[in-house]
Amino acid sequence: MAKKSTVINKAREDFESQLEREVNGAIKLKMTVSWERIEEVFHKVMNVFIAEVELPGFRKGKVPREKAEAQIDKTKVYEKVVQEILPFAYKKAVETHKIKPVIYPDFGVEKAKEGEDWVFNALTCESPVVELGEYVEKIKQKVGNKRPKETKEALKDEEKDEWEQKVLETLLEVVSVEIPDLLIKAEANHRLSQLIAKTERLGVSMPAYLNSIKKTEEELKAEYAKEARRAIETEVVLNEIFVKEGLKVSDKEVDKIIEVSGDEKIRQQLSDSPEQRAAIRRMLSRRAAFNFVLASI
Repeated sequence: MAKKSTVINKAREDFESQLEREVNGAIKLKMTVSWERIEEVFHKVMNVFIAEVELPGFRKGKVPREKAEAQIDKTKVYEKVVQEILPFAYKKAVETHKIKPVIYPDFGVEKAKEGEDWVFNALTCESPVVELGEYVEKIKQKVGNKRPKETKEALKDEEKDEWEQKVLETLLEVVSVEIPDLLIKAEANHRLSQLIAKTERLGVSMPAYLNSIKKTEEELKAEYAKEARRAIETEVVLNEIFVKEGLKVSDKEVDKIIEVSGDEKIRQQLSDSPEQRAAIRRMLSRRAAFNFVLASI
C-alpha cells in the first residue's frame, strides 16, 4: 500500500506538500502553493515584462502600467511564474520529506486558477536499497568453491570472461535489490537518445535504422529497458559492496587511468575535470568491488 505524509511549511504557510510512495519505487510529491505567493511572484514577473514594453510616444520602461499590461500576454507571464515557483516548491518538498532523488522529476500542473492555491505534482525516485546478506557464501554454494590458483591462471581470456560473467550473474541472483521503474525508464531513454543522436550524425533516420535491425520501436525500447535494469543492478550492488567492505580507490589509481587515456590534450582535460575524475573513481570502485568478490570465492 502506498504511504502518504503531509507537511506544511510553518514559517510561512505558502507551501504544503504531500509525499506518496508508490509500489513501483516511485515517489509522488504533491505541492500546494498559496495564491498569495503566486500573486506576489506574478507581480514581480509582470514588472519585468512591463519594463520591456515599447509604445509610440513613450520611452521603453515608461509606458503607463495599464497600457503596458494591455500589451502583455498573461499566459506568458504565468508560464514564467511557474518556472520560478516550481523549482523552489520542489526543493522545499524534498527538504521537508528528507528524500534524496536520483533523477530529474517529471513535473505536472494539477491546478492553476487565479484567486486559488495552485497545485503541482512531481514524480521521482531514490536510489535502490540493496540487501547483500551473506552474498559470498551464497555465491560459493551456487558456483562452487574458489578454483585452484594454478587453474585460474591457466584460463584463456574467453574462459576467464565466462567465469567472471557467471560470478556476476550469480551475485545479482543472491542479493536483494528493487530498481524503481522510473530509474529504468530514465536510463533506457538516455540510451535511446544517444542512439538517435548517433544515427542522425550518420544521416540515418530512426525508421530506417529500425528496419535495418528488423525491430519495432517497442521491441527496441523493451530491449533497452532490460539492458538498463541489468546495468543499474550491477552498479548499485557493486557500489554497496565497495562501501560495506571498506574498499578504497586512491588518487594514484585515478591518475594511472588518466595517464593511458588518449593524447596529452585528453589527459589534461580528464585530469582538470572534477566530474571526469569522479567518474573514473566510480568505475574503479566498481571494479575493486568485483575483484573483491572474485577473490572471496
